[in-house]
Amino acid sequence: MPTFDLGQVVGPKGERGEMGPQGPQGETGAQGPQGIQGEKGDQGIQGPQGIQGPKGEQGPPGADGVTPNIQVGTVDTVASDRPATVTRREGSPDAAPVFDFEIPKGRDPTNPGDMTKAVYDPSGKAQDVFAYADAAAAEKASLVAPVTVTVDVASWTGSGPWEQTVSVAEVTAEDEHIGVFPVDTADASARKLYEKAYGCLACEAETVAGGVKLTCRDAKPEISFQVKIKGVR
Repeated sequence: MPTFDLGQVVGPKGERGEMGPQGPQGETGAQGPQGIQGEKGDQGIQGPQGIQGPKGEQGPPGADGVTPNIQVGTVDTVASDRPATVTRREGSPDAAPVFDFEIPKGRDPTNPGDMTKAVYDPSGKAQDVFAYADAAAAEKASLVAPVTVTVDVASWTGSGPWEQTVSVAEVTAEDEHIGVFPVDTADASARKLYEKAYGCLACEAETVAGGVKLTCRDAKPEISFQVKIKGVR
C-alpha cells in the first residue's frame, strides 16, 4: 500500500488549561550594581519646638574678685596738636595697674595781652572806646533832680478817673523812669492825711513836656498835698 507524507498537521487551538501549582522559589541571585543617586528632594517643614528640658544644677561659686588699686604713673604735657592718651604700663599687675597720661597743652595765643581792634571797635569808629563808654554811661545815668511839687485839690479834672498835671521843668515826654514819691512830715495827724491822699494816686504816672500827669481812678484826694518827683533818664 502506498504511503503519503502530509507534513505537520495542526488541529484547531484547544481551550486554555488550568494554572498549575506554583513551583518552589529559586535561589537569590547576585546583587546588582548600585544605581546612580537621585536628585535632592525639597526641605520639609520645620517640626514643632520641643518642650523645655529640666533646669540644670547650680554651678559652684566663682572665686572672689579683686578690686584693683589703680596707680597714676607719669603725667606728661605734649604738643597742642596731639590727642590725650592713657596707657597702661606694661607689666603692671592686675591688682595694682599703673596708667601713664599724656595731656596736650593749650594752643599758643595770638597777640597775647593785646585786645584787637576787631574786639573793641567792630564798627570801625576809630575812637577811644573807654571814653565812649564813659560818655554813654553818663548820658544814661543823668538824673532828674528830686523836685517837690504841690498837688492842688482844686486842679483835678474829670469825673472819674481824675487827672492833674504838675509842673517839672526838667521832665520831657521821652522820659520813662520817673517816679512820684510821698513827702514825709513830722506832724502825725498831717501824715495820715497825706498818706490817704497819696493812696488815691494810680501807680503809673505819664510824663509830658515840662511836667508829670497824675491820675486817680477810684477816688480823688480831698486835700492839697505834696509829692516828690525824681527819676533816671
